[in-house]
Amino acid sequence: MHRDPRLTLSLGSEPSGPGGRTVVLLVEDDRELREAVADLLELEGYGVAEAENGLDALLHLRTATRLPDLILMDLDMPLMSGWEFREAQRRDPLAARIPVVVISSHTAEGLDVDGVVPKTCHPERLLGALEQALASARQRSEEPAFVSGAVV
Repeated sequence: MHRDPRLTLSLGSEPSGPGGRTVVLLVEDDRELREAVADLLELEGYGVAEAENGLDALLHLRTATRLPDLILMDLDMPLMSGWEFREAQRRDPLAARIPVVVISSHTAEGLDVDGVVPKTCHPERLLGALEQALASARQRSEEPAFVSGAVV
């Protein structure tokens, strides 16, 4: 199945929540791998937006009408690596809240992300890492915020 390499949200994907689909921004420069992972995610009920590199992913975050629920990204990409993308993402208050799972053949040691899986992992391991990152993000969003000692 050939996909348009431009950023597109899969048809039929809806916001997450009651009756909605969880949307993953998949950032991977290897087209064949990106297509295979996107197919797996769609079969599992996720909506998928795709980007070829970190720069395209940043453009997506800045122009999307709806931010993704999770970012699944490679580290070694042209134009803007996953490391550079993560730096830029963390500077944006809205985008910084989106959990990130790295899928890479390289180490992500020292990179602040919600999960890391090798590119050669079994699909269940990848899906488990996504679910764990999403569950952690939901838990963080449900915790009360404290401002000057008062619960907000």
